[in-house]
Formats: sequence, C-alpha cells, structure tokens
Amino acid sequence: MSSERQVAIITGGASGMGLAVAVALHSRGDWALHLLDRDADKGQAGAEQLGAQFHQVELTDYSAIASAFSTVFRAHKKLNFVFANAGIATDPRLL
Repeated sequence: MSSERQVAIITGGASGMGLAVAVALHSRGDWALHLLDRDADKGQAGAEQLGAQFHQVELTDYSAIASAFSTVFRAHKKLNFVFANAGIATDPRLL
C-alpha cells in the first residue's frame, strides 16, 4: 500500500451502489473519499462513518458538479478515481 492517499469522488455516494463503493475503498485504508449527493442527512451519515468528506450537490446541475470537482481538486491537487453513479429510477418497472 502506498503511503500517499488516492483521491476518489463518488456521485450518489449517500446510499446504494455509491455508498458500497465508498465502503470498499475505505476498507483499503488509502483513499481520501468525497461523497457527492443531494441527500444531506444520508450523505453526512455516510461520510462520518467512513471519515469521508460530504458535498451536498444537485447532480443535475452541471455548475454545481463542476464546483464540487474543483473544490476536491484544489484540496488534493489530484483526482484518481470517479465513480459516476448518481441517478434516480423513474420507471415504475425499475423500482
């Protein structure tokens, strides 16, 4: 394991597959995790559990996403992994 932490952004990171990926990366111990989601309560809870940073972002708003990515990049001067996972199923057959 490298002593230098890798940096990850996970959209939809407050629940489901996004949170599962965050948990998996956290278990490695070498990742600085940034969870992006619009659900502040779940996002904060997940971030606290994992020692991650939570960014409340409306992921349908390009400028909000760009701002969050910029904030992460300015803080770490790099970005190693993005899990672009956010989405909401609106088709009742998928629920």
